[in-house]
Amino acid sequence: MQNQNLEFQFFAFVFGGQCGIINQINSLKNAARVNALPISFNVCVVQSKLDILSLLFKLFAYHVRIIALSFFRTTHLLVRYNPRDPFLIFTCALLRRRVHLVFHTYAEKEVGSLWVISFFVKTYLNLALRMSGRIVAVTSEIGSFYKLRNADFVLMPNSIDYTSNDPQSTVNVEVAFASPANLSSNIHLLFVASRFAAWQGLDLILQSISSSSVDFTLSVVGNPLGEIIDDSRVIYHGDLDHSVLNSLYARSTLGLSCFALYRKGMKEACPLKVREYLANGLPVYGSHFDVFPSSFPFFFIGPPSIYSIIEYNNRIKNYTKDEIRNASREFIDTSSILEKTLNSFY
Repeated sequence: MQNQNLEFQFFAFVFGGQCGIINQINSLKNAARVNALPISFNVCVVQSKLDILSLLFKLFAYHVRIIALSFFRTTHLLVRYNPRDPFLIFTCALLRRRVHLVFHTYAEKEVGSLWVISFFVKTYLNLALRMSGRIVAVTSEIGSFYKLRNADFVLMPNSIDYTSNDPQSTVNVEVAFASPANLSSNIHLLFVASRFAAWQGLDLILQSISSSSVDFTLSVVGNPLGEIIDDSRVIYHGDLDHSVLNSLYARSTLGLSCFALYRKGMKEACPLKVREYLANGLPVYGSHFDVFPSSFPFFFIGPPSIYSIIEYNNRIKNYTKDEIRNASREFIDTSSILEKTLNSFY
């Protein structure tokens, strides 16, 4: 780390049901503590169903804390953007270039399609961007989009605690993994999502499978939205705890990412599940761009075709899980990514 005198503060206002966001922030906090990085984290977690007055009070208190802490130290304030936050513009107006807005998606699309609301959010955000400092974004696509309205952006991809995802510590747990019809297959695919939203593209994969006759198993972990086919090669596990999921990681040969980001108007993503696949020694196949360079062999971009997926699996199968895990570390480990992000401000 360079100049240690400059301190950063990270602020986020999240709802209790947003487990992925909370886990990601906890990973950042742990990395900062372990590596003595000059950043502290202030997270306000509220109930998912608050009445409007209670929510406004919580948001107001959240911004009072941001402003109060800014006066105690020379600091950069990284504030996770919330399109439903009416007080942000006042904080940006007061603290100006010290506030850097953090974007994890196209914010306008989180508020629905009603044009009046969308127009208001865009106008409000444009004002905040003109007054604030740099943009922090999880992908270059999102950063470039908001850069058109601001001076510059810093890349901070999603990441995981690499050391806590050590497959060597996995306890083998019995889990249904294959049906008798395909126990002989040596191709074991894994598709994980907490909720299979349309942009995950599970339906596209199942459609491709239904018209194929190749030998493999696919474990689907999470809750499909009616996207189920009756095929002995596909096993639906529902939600699994970490011990069982780790056992699936250990037995699988390839992880599947997202296949329909175009349904969100996006081409690039950095899903946490991709990082978890790689940390457990699984190569990844998806239909979107990520942070990995084209020379990185363990993330492959291709169509949602089971034949293309199996072809990639066969091409990459001779690499060990340790080789995949070690080669992936610089791209997925929270410690190195957070330090690079902070250094970008100097």
